[in-house]
Parts: sequence; C-alpha cells; structure tokens
Amino acid sequence: MTLVRQQADARLRDGIATMLDTGRVDFMVQQLASKSFNVFDGEINGTSNPHFLPSGDANEGGYIPAGRANDVAESPRTLTHETFHAFARDHGSSGGAAEEGMGIAIIHYAFTDGSYNAAEAIYGTKNWYRDSGDSIDMGGFSGADSSLRDVLQSISVRDESHVAWDDPEQLQSDYDAY
Repeated sequence: MTLVRQQADARLRDGIATMLDTGRVDFMVQQLASKSFNVFDGEINGTSNPHFLPSGDANEGGYIPAGRANDVAESPRTLTHETFHAFARDHGSSGGAAEEGMGIAIIHYAFTDGSYNAAEAIYGTKNWYRDSGDSIDMGGFSGADSSLRDVLQSISVRDESHVAWDDPEQLQSDYDAY
C-alpha cells in the first residue's frame, strides 16, 4: 500500500505563517500540527460558518469557509480563533460562551497592541446565541490545566473588562447583572 500525503491548502499555510509571525500564539503549534484544518465551500457539519469540532467528534478539526481562506487579512484571524478552540479543548476548557469569547479576545491579543474587552466578547456571544433562538452554556475554564491558564492570563493582561474567566460563578453572576 502506498501512502499518499495530501498537500496542505496554500491559503491555510499562508494564514498560519501570518498567525505565527505575531510571536504571540506560538503555543498553538501542536494543534496546528496535529489537527485537521480544512477549507470548504457551501455548508459542512450543518453550517457555513468557520468552526472547530473537538476530539471525539467524527469530523474533528477546523473548518474555514473558502471566502475566509481567500481573504488574506481574515484567514490568519480565523485560524487563530479556531486553533484557540483546539488548544483550549486539549487543555481543559468546557467550551461555551466563555471559550468563544476568549477565542475572540485572542484575535485582538495576537494582532493588536491595544486593549480589548473580553467580557463584551463572552457576553455578546451568549446574547447572540440567545437572540438567534439557540442557546449556549456559559462554559468556563475551571478544568483548565496550567498551559491554558497561562494563555488566558496572557490574554487578560490587556483586557480592560477584567472579566472573571477563572471563576464560573462570578462569570455567570456578572452576565446576569449585565
């Protein structure tokens, strides 16, 4: 039997190079090397949005719509976000709005030098799902290992909201009050 190695999509390779050139998300190299990242047209796994399916799912991997992969500015940002999901899940995240919001914040962490608001990203995600007729758990990072906690702490340095990402009860309480 001959093993056929499939060439990586050049758009993803370019996006990954830009992503890693920031020097701020090198910790995600293992996920980039060990997970499947795919470009798709139309709908896959029931959606046309970029998404990451975690280990254990039959379609595990990152899925980037062709339009995003073709966009030189958006591709690295989308890859950073989806790869963060892979990293977070490998290191103890329970998913949910907290992971999604910190996945938005990491884009700012990686590609800007200014401050950002992680609470807005987390709670905005929760509201978006609510308003779309779906729901999403708050999720959280109570099971995060030291690698994920270090990354979240790094993201938090420029977070002007100082959201309680490491305290699920406070995170929910702040959302309820918000």
